[in-house]
Amino acid sequence: DIYFLDHENRLDGIKYVNDLVYNTGTNKKQKEKAKQFLIEMGVKEITESEQLKILLEEQYTFTSYEEDFNFKQYINHLKRFLAYQIAGNDTSFIGNYKIILVKDGDRKKWVKPIEIFLDEPYEKTGISSLADTLNLYSLDDLYTTFQNDEDFIKFLKLLGAKHELKIDEVTIDNNLNFMMLTDGKSMNKLTSRAINIDYTIKDINQILKKATIEKSLLVWNTMCHSAPSALEASFRPHGKAPVKTTKSQLVQALINTKWIPSLNEEFCYPADISKDTLHPLFKYENKNGWLDVIEFGKTIEKEKAGYKEKEAIVQELGFESLDELDLLKQLKEQYSIDQLQNLISKKKATVKDEKKVQTLKEAITSKKS
Repeated sequence: DIYFLDHENRLDGIKYVNDLVYNTGTNKKQKEKAKQFLIEMGVKEITESEQLKILLEEQYTFTSYEEDFNFKQYINHLKRFLAYQIAGNDTSFIGNYKIILVKDGDRKKWVKPIEIFLDEPYEKTGISSLADTLNLYSLDDLYTTFQNDEDFIKFLKLLGAKHELKIDEVTIDNNLNFMMLTDGKSMNKLTSRAINIDYTIKDINQILKKATIEKSLLVWNTMCHSAPSALEASFRPHGKAPVKTTKSQLVQALINTKWIPSLNEEFCYPADISKDTLHPLFKYENKNGWLDVIEFGKTIEKEKAGYKEKEAIVQELGFESLDELDLLKQLKEQYSIDQLQNLISKKKATVKDEKKVQTLKEAITSKKS
């Protein structure tokens, strides 16, 4: 391709038409005709996105850090990327290139924006506590001149720099209650009206595995502001089937891990800690009901006298515990009374058939003897 010359942003490796070809002389009409002729011959105006793509291909496919890199030119390029974003253009293609310089121990290296995290002094996010766990890099000191530049921070976020814990919508494949949700049936016959929704945070088990106050606080604050829908997984194979629900993968991970710190900074399962023994940095916030769902304080509650009185009442009604009553409530949410009665009838019939088989065996054995 051949382009009309852009003096301000001329790049090596691009074929330009010398502007003297269509700008020589004083006759305006002749100049216009000359340019129109070149357009008809296939000469084009080069767009900013085309120039940026060529620039990135030529200069930002690093394999290693070079000490003699032209940083003055790099800063100009960075400002050009920012200007392109500020103008409202799609900058996602820029994120495919190693345009960010980072610290890698005692060395420096070039990486893609998705490989870095944002935290102070640019923005207080707490993500630095996950840097080692998620293999993320911190920005080189070169960028401190941009620490108060909102456009620069927005630019990095748009290109994938880690700045928050994101709750992702996933399928139920890794849910601990997968068999219950699917009734153990194949997932190959889901229709267009199927529902297959679950939620998690990427690498949540890895994040919680070696808990620190900073990591746990980041997870805690994320959950305090999460949508209630993120607490539940839902499934149905087709439009005529009832929707079954259970706790989301995210909730299951939080329930089954010691990650919440107490006053003495001992990490506990959610059930084994209470509002009174919670670390002071962790503000009790339960507007979305997440603490109830992760069974916060459940063990503590069981030890209280009032709980024992309630349990005594439900035991008089024929239940073994409040947990058993809660399980019945969950079953009622999943099935109608008719469906439950049908399940009971099927179970009774199965048991009756088993007894008949046993009786027949006994009769044969008795006859032989």
